[in-house]
Amino acid sequence: STDEQIITVFDDVAPVITGEGLVQIECSEYPDDNIYVDAVDACGDVSIVYMDTEFSGGCVQPVGMYLRIYTATDECGNEETFEQILDLVDTTAPELTIPADFTIECDQEVTLAGASAADNCDSDVTIDYSEEITPGCGASYVHTRTWLATDDCDNSSTASQTITVVDTTAPVLTIPGDYTAECSDDHPMDEASATDNCGELTIDVVETTIAGDCAGDYSITRAFTATDDCGNSTSATQTITIIDTTSPTALVQNIVVQLDEEGNASIVVADIDNGSYDACGGVMTSIDVTNFDCSDLITPPTVVLTVVDDCGNISTASTTVTVEDNVAPIASGQDLTVYLDENGFASVSADEVNDGSTDACGVESVSLDEHLFCEPLLQRYPLNWGTYDENTSECDDCTTNIEFGFDFTYYGEVYDSLWISSNGVVSFLTDDNYCCEGESFTGGEYEATIAIIHTDIDPDECADCGIYYTTVGDAPNREFVVSWHMVSNYEDNEVRHDGQLVLYEGSNVIEIYNGGFEESLPDGCDDPMTTGISNQDGTVGM
Repeated sequence: STDEQIITVFDDVAPVITGEGLVQIECSEYPDDNIYVDAVDACGDVSIVYMDTEFSGGCVQPVGMYLRIYTATDECGNEETFEQILDLVDTTAPELTIPADFTIECDQEVTLAGASAADNCDSDVTIDYSEEITPGCGASYVHTRTWLATDDCDNSSTASQTITVVDTTAPVLTIPGDYTAECSDDHPMDEASATDNCGELTIDVVETTIAGDCAGDYSITRAFTATDDCGNSTSATQTITIIDTTSPTALVQNIVVQLDEEGNASIVVADIDNGSYDACGGVMTSIDVTNFDCSDLITPPTVVLTVVDDCGNISTASTTVTVEDNVAPIASGQDLTVYLDENGFASVSADEVNDGSTDACGVESVSLDEHLFCEPLLQRYPLNWGTYDENTSECDDCTTNIEFGFDFTYYGEVYDSLWISSNGVVSFLTDDNYCCEGESFTGGEYEATIAIIHTDIDPDECADCGIYYTTVGDAPNREFVVSWHMVSNYEDNEVRHDGQLVLYEGSNVIEIYNGGFEESLPDGCDDPMTTGISNQDGTVGM
């Protein structure tokens, strides 16, 4: 027989969930749908679902923990739950990206690029920056840039960039150009200039002089070197060539040489040279004529000075040498006896007195200081006594007004001064010098005039003559004295005249003294001499 039995099998047992209550996972692994529990069921498969709830804690931001509730369900719908805490941890350091190292010249622009960092969990990594600059030569240096990237869990990474700034470029040097110049010209020693791409520099110069064949020929080399602070250098050389093609300067002076007693004279270069020179060195000098004699007295000879410098350049200059004979002849005379004629005069000639006078250059003429002789002049006072009248004594046809210090009555008029003329007259009225010969006293030519030795007299032609005046005595008996002492005749300077006038105070007496010459003077003089007085208009005289 059969029998049916219904056996009902059912499942009312929930699955079993096992796992850790606290699980730490890398923050980068969440949420990767990982299940960190196991669930089993006695009857079949189990499905697991979970729900996460944010939970405070941990270093991971913004959420460091989650409360996860698992639900395991078997095929019959039996469920089991399990609570688990997911603790997110971060043990991975950020990845730091920095600019690459590089080397650059100091005159180029240095670009400072930034760094960046990426982190598996932290979207806002903190990057700290530091730098250090190590100076080098000049403008060179090493720039070390360091970055530190740190995430929220203090994981960090560091990296450095090195920027090397170098100076390998030499300065640019500019020097003055070569030139050639005369030794007498200016020789400019211009400075060099230089520029450098980065910093300071120095310019050194070494000068070397190279001698030539003579003092004014040589060359100068100037070696310039520009060096920057890093030892980069540039060199260049200037050459200056000095030449001497300019003649020296010949300077002469006119000189006067004296012949000796034998009629000879000589000179040396120093007598002619007036400071000849060369702009660049010494000179050698010479002259073409050194000796002179009496034949050079008439026409002064020309002497040529030649000047040569160290380089053989030559110049000449000429001058005139005046040759003089200042050696007095040797005068030799002989004694003579002469006899005055019936008029009291006598004369002799130079030839009669000469007794063979000699001179190295010849005797040109022989003359006598006195060749006329006469009876001596009778005068009241010495002729060269009193005040020397420079005006009339050293001038031809001149007058001087003199106050004699007392009243003197002349033809009814009273005077206290008069005019003295170099021509041997005085006048109370006029400064007329009465040149140049004596006249009749009744012709109206004389005005209140006293003629003592009136003729054409030239006192400035004799060194030992003169016109003198003085007032002597005491009032009321004073005397005014005018004297002409050995004054020369104009036409014949060897003919001399003496004369004296005396005016007496109170008595108004006039005394005239002269040398007693005849109406016609000796030696062919044709100017008559007048002695006398005239009234104020020249109509009365004697």
